[in-house]
Formats: sequence, C-alpha cells, structure tokens
Amino acid sequence: MFTEFRSADDAAGAAVAPSDAVPVQKSTRVTIVDFDISFSQLVEFFVKAAFAAVPAAIIVASLVLFIVAVFGSVLGYVVR
Repeated sequence: MFTEFRSADDAAGAAVAPSDAVPVQKSTRVTIVDFDISFSQLVEFFVKAAFAAVPAAIIVASLVLFIVAVFGSVLGYVVR
C-alpha cells in the first residue's frame, strides 16, 4: 500500500513541513482466494458466536420491550 503526505497548504504550492503533513492512503483492491481453516476450528468459532449471541439477543429484546412499553403507555393515555 502506498502512502502520500499532503497538507492543506500543499494545493497552494507552499512549503510543507513534515510535522504538518497528513497521510493520505490510496485504496487497493484485494481478492481473497482461499481460507485454510480446519473443520474443528470452524465449529469452535460458530459455537463461540452462538454463545455471544445470547446476551446480545437479551439486550435487544429488553430494549424493544422497553420501547413498546413506553409507546404503549403514551398511546394508551391518548386513545382514552
């Protein structure tokens, strides 16, 4: 990957001190051809991901429940 150093004064043709330089990275396209991972490592990864998803689902469900309760109570008073 190539990195250029430019500053705001660079366009105006002013001298640029190294401390004023801002790195600008050029993007490079990358194509992944192969993964070398064993079946047991893949199973281990998915088991860990499943265990990590349980607390996340509990947090999301509690947030949704809270939002529904707030809107339900507000709209319940408006409808009556």
